[in-house]
Amino acid sequence: MIIRNIGTCQVLATNIVLDQLQSFSEKIVLKVANLKELEQVKQDAIELNVSWSEVTDAGHTQIAPGTVTCISLGPAPEEKIDKITGDLKLM
Repeated sequence: MIIRNIGTCQVLATNIVLDQLQSFSEKIVLKVANLKELEQVKQDAIELNVSWSEVTDAGHTQIAPGTVTCISLGPAPEEKIDKITGDLKLM
């Protein structure tokens, strides 16, 4: 899973994300330098047909409403996730 956290991130999870969070699959938090890099990760996931979910901020704090704060990837085969995230650093 890839998460980019800009302040407080409240997640309204879909069933797919909930299933992944409740399963015994690995959850790894990685960081990106900026929104452009996060968008590239999302585009790579789309190209490799890896499911993804985007989280936007509600705007109740200092972050503007609709600001993308993180994405999650998978579940997907480890090889596909590694192709997308292999150059990213741990959070």
